[in-house]
Amino acid sequence: AVVTQMSRLSSLASKEKGVDAMTIDETEASKVETVIQSGDSELMKQELKALDKKVKDQREYNAQLLSKMLHLQGNIQVYCRIRPVTISEMQQGAKSVVEALSETEAGCFDERTNKWKSFAFDRTWGPDQSQQRIFQDVEPLALSVVDGYNACIFAYGQTGSGKTFTMEGTPDGNQYGISYRTIQKIFHLLSLRAQQQRAAEMFVGSENSEEPNEQVHFTFSLEIGMLEIY
Repeated sequence: AVVTQMSRLSSLASKEKGVDAMTIDETEASKVETVIQSGDSELMKQELKALDKKVKDQREYNAQLLSKMLHLQGNIQVYCRIRPVTISEMQQGAKSVVEALSETEAGCFDERTNKWKSFAFDRTWGPDQSQQRIFQDVEPLALSVVDGYNACIFAYGQTGSGKTFTMEGTPDGNQYGISYRTIQKIFHLLSLRAQQQRAAEMFVGSENSEEPNEQVHFTFSLEIGMLEIY
């Protein structure tokens, strides 16, 4: 699974660096708070430069993790989501013939042989998995577009299997699907990067004193396509 692999890579990276991420976050936050309270503009400028460098380094590090994850799993990943039996189906006496055996395995009942067969996937979601959990598992791949990668997620299955609900969802009970959550998160990240760029221009300015008005504006181009085929 994407989340499992990312957790393993993050854990491995922490061991390689020999540091505690939580301790670093707390120390950094305390340092920033001290600088802000000092009111020293020069000190704040230096701290902002240091934070800007850390953000760039972290961005490169995240890209490396994503590359390793794709190398481990392959560029094409196949996930399986099992929808719950509806009330009308229960009233008709229907029974579920597909079950999630593990996070990466699904079992299907074969009426011809009267036996269960198992199939392996990169990730398997049972009927109890929420829309938020589904998005968490595909989020690293979906949001890789912010770092310049091309990504495609599509749902395939027979009519009534839950494709539209998984991808689009519904506003009722915040049951939004992958498409809505991905687009919302992408624009949120782009907005944050634009704010970081404006803050850097405000406090840091140009490194070249001979060209103080030179600014590098944050720009982006985003193309999103949605297609439903029957």
